[in-house]
Amino acid sequence: MDARETEMIEETCTRLALDYARRVDFRDYRAFADLFAEDGVLELAGNRMDGRETIYKGIAQRPENRHSAHVCTNITVDVVDSNNAKGTTYLTLFRKDDDGKAPYTTSGPDVIGFYRDDYVKTADGWRIAYRTLDVGFIKEGVSL
Repeated sequence: MDARETEMIEETCTRLALDYARRVDFRDYRAFADLFAEDGVLELAGNRMDGRETIYKGIAQRPENRHSAHVCTNITVDVVDSNNAKGTTYLTLFRKDDDGKAPYTTSGPDVIGFYRDDYVKTADGWRIAYRTLDVGFIKEGVSL
């Protein structure tokens, strides 16, 4: 594997991490689930969702009045080989359940943590094989 292929894998996996945030925040839940491998796993707050369809059904249950902004930074991708990579993405999450319209009031981020990712190359391109969130900080009164 040459340097250009390594860079391409890093760029593609970074895009997956960013698309994850945008698609959930914009409620594009089918496209969100499609970021995962068919047998991909998403594990959040002790809730494990196995498989793309289960991920879709799980994320589509978000409350209709939930508004969120997943601010993702410090993304690193380590290429394991031409079919596998691992990554870390820092998360600052602002979230509000509100029936009104933006702008929403906030007193700071609700959650700060980082995602740990395994990426895999599939017949459909690179996908998330496994993603979990490690929470470092959570605003008092917020539940995941």
